[in-house]
Amino acid sequence: MDTRYPARIEDFRNEVRSYFEDLVRRFGGDGSTENRTHYRALARQLGADGWLGISLGEEWGGGNRSAVEQLIVSEEAERAGVSLPFLTTHTVGPLIQRFGSAEQKERFLPAIVRGEILFSIGYTESQAGTDLASLSTSAVPHASGYVVNGEKLFTSFSNVADYVWLAARTDPQAPPHRGISVLLVPTDAPGYSWTPLDILDHYPVSVTRYENVVVPSDNLVGGEGNGWKLIMGQLSRERVLCFTVAGTAHMVEQVTQWARRTVGIDGRRIIDRPWVQTNLARMRAHLEVSRLHAAELAAALDQGEISFAQSSSYKVLASETLILCQRLLLEILGAQAPLRGTSPMAVLEGKLIKAYNGYLVKQFGGGANDILRGLIATDALAFPRIR
Repeated sequence: MDTRYPARIEDFRNEVRSYFEDLVRRFGGDGSTENRTHYRALARQLGADGWLGISLGEEWGGGNRSAVEQLIVSEEAERAGVSLPFLTTHTVGPLIQRFGSAEQKERFLPAIVRGEILFSIGYTESQAGTDLASLSTSAVPHASGYVVNGEKLFTSFSNVADYVWLAARTDPQAPPHRGISVLLVPTDAPGYSWTPLDILDHYPVSVTRYENVVVPSDNLVGGEGNGWKLIMGQLSRERVLCFTVAGTAHMVEQVTQWARRTVGIDGRRIIDRPWVQTNLARMRAHLEVSRLHAAELAAALDQGEISFAQSSSYKVLASETLILCQRLLLEILGAQAPLRGTSPMAVLEGKLIKAYNGYLVKQFGGGANDILRGLIATDALAFPRIR
């Protein structure tokens, strides 16, 4: 079986890789969101160079490329250490293009392509994490739109976002899944605030609060009560197109090179130890399975929608593959594994331990793995629901 992409896709990958390598040189290799000014400049540069919104229509300034090509951009950005505004470009933008009003498309899509507007996602609440349908953030109809009140947890990109793609309850009398709508909340609106949430290894998430925030009715996406469909569509795209294993695959190659040139206290190269070879082989096999699964689902996206169970299966597989691989990599590094970049003995500038801590969080972001396993069992495999 030939699992390689066609030549034109591999040529596209080479073009993307060269671009990101050059971008890292220009921006000093820092693609994190911690510095708002720096990150906004990075986003604008990505837009000016034509790499944001590549799957959006040409009428909005996009490249009208496939989901497979969008996946490749995600993979190469992660490999290079560039934090793309992927929630904006890979999920929110395409959904506005499909479900937004004509005015919303005109207002948001060209600005997304230029890197001028960034979004965060507002779903999780303290009592609505694994069961989003039970969210309580309210959006009450108002003369000029909706008045929003509530609080969201673990919101990514809050410090750089212009808008929040917010799930709120517009009809408290409707069944849980049917009373939810999606609103685009400006982050400069009176009553909106965010506070950094200090979690493992300072992973950049926040608490966002909404105190009588007035949102114009023009910022309602897809009609009132249709939010659940939008949430599921956004999460499916996020899991497949934004959740790649390419960064860890690159680390495996880097550690392999380190093991070839490093001699242990026993006088042998690290690479010559049988258990190290086994670790490296296991990682390559697991990473290849995840890569192929992502490619399969991206190709399916190009043919239409994929099911929630399909995207969930990939998210569970990929997140647990990343954790497994990072553990095996840290095992190979031994005593040097926990050393950070400030230590002269650190390997790969301490990137592995930081990546490992970040990947632990990914077991929960975009849906907790144990909950997703249950959904896969009942929705895809037709197992009975047990309460």
